[in-house]
Amino acid sequence: SITTGNWEDYIVREMVAYIDKNYRTLAKAESRGIAGHSMGGYGALKIAMKHPDVFGAVYASSACCMTFTQTPVTAQSQRDAGKLASFEEADKAPIFVRISNAYAASWSPNPSKPPFFADFPVSVSNDDNGRAAAVLARWLSNIPTYMADQYVTNLRRLRGIAFDAGTVGPELNIQNSNRQFAEALKRN
Repeated sequence: SITTGNWEDYIVREMVAYIDKNYRTLAKAESRGIAGHSMGGYGALKIAMKHPDVFGAVYASSACCMTFTQTPVTAQSQRDAGKLASFEEADKAPIFVRISNAYAASWSPNPSKPPFFADFPVSVSNDDNGRAAAVLARWLSNIPTYMADQYVTNLRRLRGIAFDAGTVGPELNIQNSNRQFAEALKRN
C-alpha cells in the first residue's frame, strides 16, 4: 500500500528481474511460478491473477483471506484495532486485532491517519456509514474469490492453478473459503 510499501511491484518487477539476471532461468511467464502458504498463499494467488504476463502458474497452501465471510476478523476486532494508539499496544493486542490492523494497512491505507495510517470498514457513528461502506468496498476488492470475475481473462492465461487446505480444526474455515474460490474459478 502507499503507507506500508509496494510489495506487489517488488515481487513482480524487482525480485523477478533480479532472479532472472543472477540465475539460470527461462525468463518467461510460462516457465515461472509463484507459491505461498497462508497469507503468502493469498498473495501468490492475487499476484498470479493480476500478472499472468510474469507468472504462468500458482500454488497456494492453506491460503487465507479468500473470502471475507470466512475470515476471523470481526467488526469488534476492527473497532479495537482502530483504537490502538501505539505500536506497543498493537504488539500486545489479540491476534485478530493485529490481523485487522494488517488488513487495513494493506487494503485501506490513509496517510493522514497516524499511527497506523489506515481506515477500517466499521461505523463509529450513524453519520459514518457512507465512509465505512466505501472502505468495505476497498477491502472486498482485494479478496481473491471476489476478484475472480474481474480477472477471469488473466486467470485463463495461467497454465496452472493449484491450492489446498487442511480438513480439521482451524483449517476448516480456510478450507471452506478455498472451496468458495474454487467455485468462483469453475463459474468462470
